[in-house]
Amino acid sequence: MSPVRHCASMPHRWSSGVAALAVLLIALALGAGPAAAGSARIEKTADGPLIGIELNWNADSAARFTERLGVTPALYDVPLHLPLTGESSIGLRDTAAQAAEQGAGLIITVNPHAGLSGYEDRAAQGVARAIARVTRGVTGPVLVVFGPQMNTPWVAWGLQPTAYSHAFRLTARALSREAPRAQLVWSPQTRTGYPFAPDASSPAVASQPAAGTDAALDTNGDQAFTGLDDAYAPYYPGDDDVDWVGLVATYDPVVDPGETTPAPPGGLAREMLGQDSGTDPNGFYVNYSVARDKPMMLDSGAAFRPGGGGPAEIEVKANWWDQVLRLPDEGYDRLDAAVWHEVSTVDSAGRYVDRRVGSSPALASTFRSKAAEHHWVTGPVTEPARIAEGRTKGVTLTRDHSWVVVGIAAIVLAGLWLLRRTSARSLAYVEGGRRDDRIDFLRGMAIIFVVVDHLGLTSLFHNLTQEAIGIVSGAELFVALAGVILGLVSRPRMAVGMFEAVDRGWARARRLYLWALFLPLTVFALSHLPWLDTSAVTTYSAPNPGPATTASGPGAYDLFSGLDGLLDFPADPAVVPRLLGLQFGPWQFNILGLYVILLLVSPFVLQAMQVGRSRLVVALSLAFYGLSQVTDVRLLPFQSDDAFPILAWQVLFVLGLAAGFHSHELRAFLGSGRGRVVLVLCTVLATALMLMSWNNPFLSTPYDVRLSLIPTDVFNAIYQDWFARTRLRPGRLVNVIVLLVSAYALLTILWKPINACLGWLLVPLGRSTLYVFIVHVFIIIIVVNMPLISFGSLWLNTAAYVVIILILWIMVKKKVLARVIPT
Repeated sequence: MSPVRHCASMPHRWSSGVAALAVLLIALALGAGPAAAGSARIEKTADGPLIGIELNWNADSAARFTERLGVTPALYDVPLHLPLTGESSIGLRDTAAQAAEQGAGLIITVNPHAGLSGYEDRAAQGVARAIARVTRGVTGPVLVVFGPQMNTPWVAWGLQPTAYSHAFRLTARALSREAPRAQLVWSPQTRTGYPFAPDASSPAVASQPAAGTDAALDTNGDQAFTGLDDAYAPYYPGDDDVDWVGLVATYDPVVDPGETTPAPPGGLAREMLGQDSGTDPNGFYVNYSVARDKPMMLDSGAAFRPGGGGPAEIEVKANWWDQVLRLPDEGYDRLDAAVWHEVSTVDSAGRYVDRRVGSSPALASTFRSKAAEHHWVTGPVTEPARIAEGRTKGVTLTRDHSWVVVGIAAIVLAGLWLLRRTSARSLAYVEGGRRDDRIDFLRGMAIIFVVVDHLGLTSLFHNLTQEAIGIVSGAELFVALAGVILGLVSRPRMAVGMFEAVDRGWARARRLYLWALFLPLTVFALSHLPWLDTSAVTTYSAPNPGPATTASGPGAYDLFSGLDGLLDFPADPAVVPRLLGLQFGPWQFNILGLYVILLLVSPFVLQAMQVGRSRLVVALSLAFYGLSQVTDVRLLPFQSDDAFPILAWQVLFVLGLAAGFHSHELRAFLGSGRGRVVLVLCTVLATALMLMSWNNPFLSTPYDVRLSLIPTDVFNAIYQDWFARTRLRPGRLVNVIVLLVSAYALLTILWKPINACLGWLLVPLGRSTLYVFIVHVFIIIIVVNMPLISFGSLWLNTAAYVVIILILWIMVKKKVLARVIPT
């Protein structure tokens, strides 16, 4: 244990005493709190190693898992993804609360998805403070795993031993100051297959071009990086900073397509720990746990892929569980904990992979009995308690209460329809004027959704923006309504001639393209300021805001990887084409590439509509959309085509363009007999899809309420097949259409009261959506550099959003930089 882990003896001088007292007061103000450093080995209520579990925290809970397994785990594992956001901090706090309520300890796995190049004292301090805040009141053990699998190429921090060791040591020292009870775990991947073939599907491969070039990797001095080099030693930060050693040793063999995972060969678990290895007879366990006097944690599990024939799932998993759980009985007495993963995933080949231990009563019973047979310890390991801040997630209603909500929604819908038939004109929208304020109102709502979701501070706003009015996000509304506005303003222009539309459309596209170049370069310049953290916009690592995906963790992308070539002398010639091809930039901004292309082709689409070919245009757009659903073709070199493939997303713009261009005919149709039938169907379907979205298992705040009419597994399967966002699946497309039609109808019949409440805010923002869209990137950078806001409470974050939205509104009203920034 390093001296940094213990308080140094205090000099007997009055001034030093005052300084120490000041430091203590500052620590208390920051929320770290005083605590005695714990011993490296966990104090347990019973002899034996501890059972740890990682859940899919987006869709599962400690209580539900305990009910399935039949016992309480001793430890719960939760990932902490970097760069830090308010959402990740609140999610971690909720897991800590769940663990405390069951008397379990906590394993926090820190994943530096932004890479290691910018990981210095400030970043380490932020991690330590976040951990200190969320574990305040947790009396069980707290283990922190920093950057596991650092000796692999499929993580953003992989194959960079010098940078990794430096980051680990910084984290150790920060934790010793901020969260001294936390014990730091070093956990590489077992060496079998080292240095490993990179997984081409992993974004880390593209985002870390320097991985594998560190001279420290060549441990045998043969000037080559091969499997003959040591898989562990280059990455080891040193005994002073490592409290525990860990090893990721999962049974996940390569299986041919269509084949079932075979049963693991006998002795494989011992071989992974190194003791049975012919090339290294001592192996990992002896060299790093026994020789260094470190307790050990194993990160394990059996990955089962179903197929034709082969052993049953329970046979494969039970075999592996038996091999791992009997290790302490076979002499591995320093193995103090093992983490199992209650998650299912989809691999790079699209095959379903199940790692769960409690997905069925038979599996749960087998796992439970084998753990008991080999004397593994389950929970509680400490006295169950509620932490001071309590749970941070909402509630799921019972089935009966869920049906009550459905009944209320039906009554409200019927009441609105009756109001439409009998409504006094004093409440309705009055037609006329140069602009349709209802469209601007909806655009204002869409851009607020975008700002809230991109900033990522968990707040009460998320109860509305995270797919709560249907399975749609602000991006779909933004694109569709952009088409509507362009169609509305272009019809009179087309009467003048196509060249009028070309001049205006291409001029706007050119201006937006220049902004799509200028903003990434500006952010790139800001990222080189040592005191400014820009990782929130230069790195994408956000979990899916919808239901829990099948993957156990989010993707991680360095969105500016390679742009440093501009700073070389001479500059890297490959960078300029990538820059001009809009392959760099904040993920919050990348939809602009799609918008530029749509504006370029819009004059030709409008000309076709002008000459009576609207049905043909819509048919072609739907055909391209259909092609996007059966292929994964990327047409553009832009970064935007990864998140918003143009073959799919163009349909929203084209349908909006047609609706705006033919707005008079469309309103007349909806006022006819057949149109009213269509309007009824749209409102009923929009309501049904909204109620369906409330069955989403993702809970983000204490005031989030979800229904329980659709089982989690069923909802996730429907979501992935019909409502996935990136490829704009058909269910989501339909939801966008019926939601916009219904919302427009609602604004029509109740415009005056709704406008009186929110119109003052949303209509001005809706008239300047591109302006807000550009400015919000810089606001994100400012906010994430204010720790009080980024990691504050739900109410503080909500207040921060109110201030941010009002600032944007004032900037729009005062036309700040309006001559420079397009609206």
